Amino acid sequence: VACEALLNAAHNQKDITAVILRFSAVVGPNQTHGALKDIYRKVKNDPIIEVYGTVPGSITNYLHIDNAVSALLRFGRNDYSGTFNITSDGPVSIQDILYQISIITEEKSKTINWNYKAASPTDNPILLMNTEKVKDTVWQPSYKRGAHAIHSALQEMEEL
Repeated sequence: VACEALLNAAHNQKDITAVILRFSAVVGPNQTHGALKDIYRKVKNDPIIEVYGTVPGSITNYLHIDNAVSALLRFGRNDYSGTFNITSDGPVSIQDILYQISIITEEKSKTINWNYKAASPTDNPILLMNTEKVKDTVWQPSYKRGAHAIHSALQEMEEL
């Protein structure tokens, strides 16, 4: 946030172009951590999956790494100024992720225990991004929905 304020001030005082891109949760084949990778690893390795929170679990926007790179390239080559939320439409819940994993891995017999307390006091059960401003630009995600980004990332993980 401090960097955004600094860039906005420089833009306003010196008439420079400043673009700030805010990315949602980025997913892809070579993740080392994050909700998607952690849940995928648990489903592949553990007989019982423990999920914190209440059904359907936390809900957030996801963006495939290919879309993150395309946004960086597209905004780097244009004269836009301002702050843009970069994500796919359609938030995805932990329950949605578990369903996608069960389809791709064919691990349908796992037991899922929902632990009805937050993983930590700072957990946000719902974290969504407004995408109206970015829709008026030249960039659009190739994975239009968060579920498509998740599905593609999981297929790529399964192939590794």
